[in-house]
Amino acid sequence: MTKENDEMIEGQFCPVCKQAVEVVSLRYPDYVCNDCVLAATDKQGREVIFYNSDVFGHGCAGKYRDNGEDYLSNICYIRGIVFEANEAYMGFRY
Repeated sequence: MTKENDEMIEGQFCPVCKQAVEVVSLRYPDYVCNDCVLAATDKQGREVIFYNSDVFGHGCAGKYRDNGEDYLSNICYIRGIVFEANEAYMGFRY
């Protein structure tokens, strides 16, 4: 249970697989679990990963897992659900 802005949050669940997630936050209500993050693909099914685009933890960029080539979108698909990867406090989020 976490207290955030005087609201109690009992738990938070991945919007894809419904498993409990480590981050419990009103700021990130659609936080995706680590297992589902590893399932992120582009529209054609190629696996993608997102990361901070600068050393200070700002920005969000993507690349293909198979060859490291830049992925020039922040839209990804996880088990048929469309997500947008975005910069977040201390990292990124889907």
